[in-house]
Amino acid sequence: MISTYPYRVEREHSYSSNPRIQTKVREHNAICAKIENWINEQIRNGRKRVVYYEEVNRVLCLPAEFLGRKVMIDGGHNGFTIDPDIQVR
Repeated sequence: MISTYPYRVEREHSYSSNPRIQTKVREHNAICAKIENWINEQIRNGRKRVVYYEEVNRVLCLPAEFLGRKVMIDGGHNGFTIDPDIQVR
């Protein structure tokens, strides 16, 4: 599967008034933004077309289960391809 540029990681939403849940959702979404920013920067600078989960995990020091849950939906078991010519506007 080929993903589009800019790459987006799905955020979580919560309508809970519980401060602990709100904090978890904010932290989760901050990690999503970190992944998005790194991948999109690599593509913008012409360094990436194929993104490997292991590299994202190593560079960003993310929990493996988080990365698998959020990013693996866009590709296979090792990574995914992004076509910078297919842009979402």
